[in-house]
Amino acid sequence: MSTEKRLENEECGQQILEDREEKERKICILHAVWFKKPAGSKLYNEYLLLVNPIAVNHGAYKVVGLIPREILRGGFRPDYISVVEWPSMCHYYQFLKDPLYHRISTMRDEAIEKAIVIDCSRVSWFYMKQ
Repeated sequence: MSTEKRLENEECGQQILEDREEKERKICILHAVWFKKPAGSKLYNEYLLLVNPIAVNHGAYKVVGLIPREILRGGFRPDYISVVEWPSMCHYYQFLKDPLYHRISTMRDEAIEKAIVIDCSRVSWFYMKQ
């Protein structure tokens, strides 16, 4: 019965959940952003300083922030990449609804030309090797 899909209505909206563990699983959100020229990176850095405490209040933990040095293969060329871990998707959605976040989200929009945001799950190295 734990794999049977059920519909629940929570503060974060309706979600289709396979079971309680799925509902409460940690997620990683990958952000890839391209800055507007000439001052997008500076403005985005100011945005990060303001948004980080809000995200932490909703359970976020920054796993890694990266600035690509050289693209070795492919056409994916963002200016900045980060991975942020959240206790659940519900926590992430609550962060997005936070009025404090809404006040500064325009700063992000002014700083970036393009963004890709991807919901990811961690995969252990052992799993990948098999």
